Amino acid sequence: MTETFSSVPIVDFARLTDPASKNEELSKLRDAIFVVGFLYLTNTGLEDLIRKTHADLPNLFALSAETKERCNMINSPSFLGYTRLGAETTATKTDLREQFDFGTPGMKPWTEQDHFWQRLEGPNQYPDYSGAQSLVEDYLAKIDGLAQEFVCLVAECLSLPLETFDGFKGNMSRLKFVKYPPAAQNSQGVGPHKDSAGLFTFLSQDNTGGLQVLNKNAEWIDVPPIEGSLVVNIQQGFEAITGGICAATTHRVIAPTSRTRYSIPFFLGVRLDLTLEQLKESAAHIVQRIPASDDKKKRAVDVPSEFLSPLYSCGVVVQPTQASDVSVALLWAQEYNVDVAVKGGGHSTAGTSSSDGGLVIDLSRLKEVTVDTARKSITAQGGATWKEVDEAGAIHGLAAVGGTVNHTGVGGLTLGGGYGWLSGQYGLTIDNLLSATVVLADGRIVTASATENIDLFWGLRGAGYNFGVVVDFTYQAYDQKDPVYSGLLGFTPDKLEAVMDVLNKSLEDPDSRFGAMCIFTLAPDGSGPMIILIGFFNGPREEGKRKFADFTALEPVLNTLDMIPYSVVNTLQNPQATYGDRKSFKGIFYEPPLDPQFARMIFNDFMAKIQSESDLSDSAIILEFTDMRKICEVPLASTSLASRNQTQNGIIYLRWTDPSKDLEHRAWAREVQSKWKIELDTRAPTQGDDSSVPQYINYAEPGDSVVSNIYGHNLNRLREVKIKYDPKNVFHKMHPISTDAHA
Repeated sequence: MTETFSSVPIVDFARLTDPASKNEELSKLRDAIFVVGFLYLTNTGLEDLIRKTHADLPNLFALSAETKERCNMINSPSFLGYTRLGAETTATKTDLREQFDFGTPGMKPWTEQDHFWQRLEGPNQYPDYSGAQSLVEDYLAKIDGLAQEFVCLVAECLSLPLETFDGFKGNMSRLKFVKYPPAAQNSQGVGPHKDSAGLFTFLSQDNTGGLQVLNKNAEWIDVPPIEGSLVVNIQQGFEAITGGICAATTHRVIAPTSRTRYSIPFFLGVRLDLTLEQLKESAAHIVQRIPASDDKKKRAVDVPSEFLSPLYSCGVVVQPTQASDVSVALLWAQEYNVDVAVKGGGHSTAGTSSSDGGLVIDLSRLKEVTVDTARKSITAQGGATWKEVDEAGAIHGLAAVGGTVNHTGVGGLTLGGGYGWLSGQYGLTIDNLLSATVVLADGRIVTASATENIDLFWGLRGAGYNFGVVVDFTYQAYDQKDPVYSGLLGFTPDKLEAVMDVLNKSLEDPDSRFGAMCIFTLAPDGSGPMIILIGFFNGPREEGKRKFADFTALEPVLNTLDMIPYSVVNTLQNPQATYGDRKSFKGIFYEPPLDPQFARMIFNDFMAKIQSESDLSDSAIILEFTDMRKICEVPLASTSLASRNQTQNGIIYLRWTDPSKDLEHRAWAREVQSKWKIELDTRAPTQGDDSSVPQYINYAEPGDSVVSNIYGHNLNRLREVKIKYDPKNVFHKMHPISTDAHA
């Protein structure tokens, strides 16, 4: 069998249990497990049960909404019960299905004395429908018996003892009754996913169709119904137990267009008390005994298992949908001494959004943005990105001071200060923060503002990673009904000194409506080094043209300057700031005017490096030119941000793919960074303890700051706030605040 597939194989259960045909059928089962991760299982003896259960589903789902809502899943800590149409999302899109979830009967209710993970096993909620309980329990009992026998056969086909997987089986398995109503062409019934925490899924589908699986060529393969069969697939629990050799397969359901689709998936459960260490130990033991080829085993380590792959090295990921979920997660983590990380937009390159074996609170489901036109304010939940903020504000002719890459999370940028294209006019993002809702380490949910928890509000604005999980931010917004004059200019390397002269002039005679970024990089068409300028002017076209006249007089080889919506400006860097690969950000800073000869030396050295190593070809140095007057109007002690001065910011952005080069490339980036620090010290020798910190905290990777104290004179007060709101130091990922005054 080839290493990908174009159809799902059929395995005959009756032949698996017949000594005369067993070996031949075990070989087919082994191929299906190794190569596809999906198979049809026929002749199971459950055909009558499947037919009978499917016949009841239309009547069950025809119950009144009120009747179904009485057993809504929200009432069950074990996530058992009814889920209404459109209430779930997969891969960020709404699933067009409604369903009932049931579990193995006989589970006891969860109590406060139990471990938190034990709440996932509990009693069923049955709808008020005659025979519903017996329908569910009969199906569960019979399908579970088949599943147990099937797992033994899988062990046998892998040349393992029949009892190999017995110790991994959980107390509770799960059963769903699912209805997919007709929808528009190519609508999502359920989005692309892998079944997660169990061993195997056994799916009975009606004759409507719509199930598809993804092969290794990224092609969606139809899994058409075969009457009386079960579609069986590997779950990620089994993938982890086998070290990725038996991999789960991504699949989805395309919603029907003309008739209702019903399906009945059964998920054979895995033990919930398994630790990551136990899984890894078991996987290593089992992998050694599976007679796969060495090449197969080598590829197995690259399978992205949420349990075993270093890509997913955290122990638990929680995706809260409300603030109280965050409270529960934080209390659980402290009860079991588990490390905590918080993920907002996921832009951290230093690993601060993840945890090795710990708990990640992923805020990506908290993305709602609301606009108060009367107050001219915008409220964004903690998992939102600036894209959602920009677009929501634009509908009402408003804008907030936000990031310059629109898929940046609002949380990280705000809590570290927040520069944006509007900073020249309105200051930093933190200068426009009106309030924040914060979940503290002790589980309390509080508001921080100029009138409530004032000390916490002060700390959040510049050192905010240290005190709690911010689940929403409210920002002052400003009228932005008109488009702005903005776009890209591209210059050949010989124009570098002239470009620097014009940029320096923009800071000598500043205009709060003007801003620019200068990028040293390679041309997208591969033609060689280039200087890219992103220009911004918040005013009319003719005035904008005059502002950029000195630049356009240099005859750029690229010019896209035009009137565009403000929300589009924050997309201009997106083609460069994409996800993937290996990255390092190193913050740099300079005292204007920037010496053109120093810029030339940096440019030439940087280009020589990234041209000599093709794996670095997508790297860049980005220099910001911002009118700092509004930012510096705010007294240094008014917020916890220690960096308010005329020093300009920049960033060394390295990107590569070879893991073996990690240390080498990061070390080289530090060498380049140190040249900027030496240049700053040479240009501003009087800068000392009485000045603000030159380095912008959001551009300083933890443990890699080039200043000794990123918090400056605010550190002592920050220690007091830390002791008050996070005395156990639960939040310590991004520039942690030591409570030791002698540290």
